[in-house]
Amino acid sequence: MALVPNVRCEFVTYAVVKHEIYTLSERAWCHAYDPKGRRLETWAGGHELRNLWQASSCVVDGMLFNVDPGRSLGHLIIVFDLKKQVWRPVKIKDVNGLPPCLYQYGYESKMGNIGGNLVILVGNQTQWWDYEGEKSIWCVEIGLRRNQGGEIWGKVESVEVVFKTTESTPSIELCRTVIV
Repeated sequence: MALVPNVRCEFVTYAVVKHEIYTLSERAWCHAYDPKGRRLETWAGGHELRNLWQASSCVVDGMLFNVDPGRSLGHLIIVFDLKKQVWRPVKIKDVNGLPPCLYQYGYESKMGNIGGNLVILVGNQTQWWDYEGEKSIWCVEIGLRRNQGGEIWGKVESVEVVFKTTESTPSIELCRTVIV
């Protein structure tokens, strides 16, 4: 593999979509690398992807899903369609069943694609402060479907606490495998 010149930064997150690797740097620069063609595109500003993309994200069916606790588009979960280059809301049924910590600490959550469903792991406290009391990690599974108009809907399939401790605040890390 050839080295790509002039790209020196740490990445907040990345996603692999249709054989391209997309990265988001700490300064909100986006990069798209095509390993087969050895092409790199970089967006410093003015690109829709970088506006709302953050660390809690994953790819399902060629689209980038993201947790957005600030509800920029009016919804907690948003999706970026790489073909159309736009962010859209994911309309979730049964949002009353979601744990409050997803709204409070959603930026610290980790999201994964499990069999086409979104799985979100989120702590009930921020990892940046060591609070007294019980600390827990919640797992939220959301089933996805696209209607005929192209809107994406989510249905909360399960919500449960998967880890509890009174020790230091746990952090969540996910590892992804990339095959090129």
